[in-house]
Amino acid sequence: MESAFQQSTHNDQGLLSNDSVDFWGATCTGKTSVLTHIVANTILPAIWEIQVGGEAFPLRLNGSDGSVVFIDLDLQFSVNRLYSMTLNRVMEAIEQCPPEVKAKLIGRDEEIHNLVLTSLARCHTFRPTSIGDLSNTIFGLSRWLHQHSNENVQFIMIDSISSALWSKRDYANSQHQFYGSQAEILSNKITLVLKNLQAQWNFVVCTTTRKSFANPTDEVPPCWTKFWNFRVDLRRMGSDYTDPLADYEFRIIRSARSNVPMDTSSHDFSFRYAIKDNDILVYQRSLTL
Repeated sequence: MESAFQQSTHNDQGLLSNDSVDFWGATCTGKTSVLTHIVANTILPAIWEIQVGGEAFPLRLNGSDGSVVFIDLDLQFSVNRLYSMTLNRVMEAIEQCPPEVKAKLIGRDEEIHNLVLTSLARCHTFRPTSIGDLSNTIFGLSRWLHQHSNENVQFIMIDSISSALWSKRDYANSQHQFYGSQAEILSNKITLVLKNLQAQWNFVVCTTTRKSFANPTDEVPPCWTKFWNFRVDLRRMGSDYTDPLADYEFRIIRSARSNVPMDTSSHDFSFRYAIKDNDILVYQRSLTL
């Protein structure tokens, strides 16, 4: 299945290697799921050559042969879930093979398992616990990228910025409050370092932020809204938050490239999706230019 994020950028404003995008939504709108979905599509190879009946058969996986740095502030990222998503893509590719080839792939579970594990090694996870730890992690990325210069790092992901800015008490009460001016100072430094690193290493920055209905105009320091090229609004359809098969909506707010304010109500692209068996199913696409 093609990446939902790749689908969302199939227009003349397609995502570039130095772009930045924020996935913005209330709790339980699938922000971490969307990022995990992107990771799975990034870390797989484009083609996997597997020996079938003494011949090398190229299995098209449509991955990017890339690496991802995942900064997990929310502690919601699951390697087991990433394994399931990545394995699902391999099995889908096998299902599309000719019957005679698919029959020969039966019983190759160990080879498939090793392929997925090799792919997962290209996802590098960091778990800072405060905005101070986050800034130290970002400041250390230059050395880390040089140490891993043989890898094709395509994404730096931060999930979620809100976790570094909200106190536990505020989050539990769904009230927004910065820790203070220090958060804004560090955020300015973080966004500046990320921009400089993007210019050198050509990766996309993906962040998530939690939507606050109490004060939606002041959720993050202004430097972040200036940093993003795109902001994606994720919404859960319906009010039953116990339903694991609920429908969701993914809408791209007009990008900063079009010189339209980031929080405009006009949208370029939207689709509905569902989260099923730890993966994302996409349907009902609509595009408005």
